[in-house]
Amino acid sequence: MKIDACIDDSLVKLSPQHFDNGHRNTRVCITECELFMWPQRWVDSSCGHETTDMLCCPKVTSAPCLVVVGPMGDACVYHNQKFAYKVEVPGDAFWQGIKGHNLPGAVEVLNKFACLEKKEVSV
Repeated sequence: MKIDACIDDSLVKLSPQHFDNGHRNTRVCITECELFMWPQRWVDSSCGHETTDMLCCPKVTSAPCLVVVGPMGDACVYHNQKFAYKVEVPGDAFWQGIKGHNLPGAVEVLNKFACLEKKEVSV
């Protein structure tokens, strides 16, 4: 998935749930969102999408991290142009991760942000 496809995907995931006769009738516009992007370093090429044995995978990989924050404050996180998770209510740890350009991978997210319930994070 390319970066523009990631952004388009996030606009669907961040859409307010307004339905009319069972059909969605609104979609978040990119101008309503905040975008953050930086190169993030990983201990392997899975870029946080798989569990890693750091002893057998000493190769460091750099890949883009993209965060799209919607108008309601929820956020979608993409690592290496692949959807990692959605955070419904970002807390201080999440914003510190953005500030430090170091968000956890999909397999780490529930441990890192202990305040989140599984239903609030799509992995």
